[in-house]
Amino acid sequence: TAIIWSRITLVAHVRGNDVSNEFTVTEIFQKKLNQWKLLDLTFSSVRDTHVLEH
Repeated sequence: TAIIWSRITLVAHVRGNDVSNEFTVTEIFQKKLNQWKLLDLTFSSVRDTHVLEH
């Protein structure tokens, strides 16, 4: 089994404005009969809106 985690930014043009949204992408693969098969593909929105106080 292999798990690949990536962070991507989707950029789109919406109502005359460019907007960007960050996502994490998780891919889960399993090797069967010497070939890798994709078992799951998940996109999750990133919400980095918290602020750390010192």
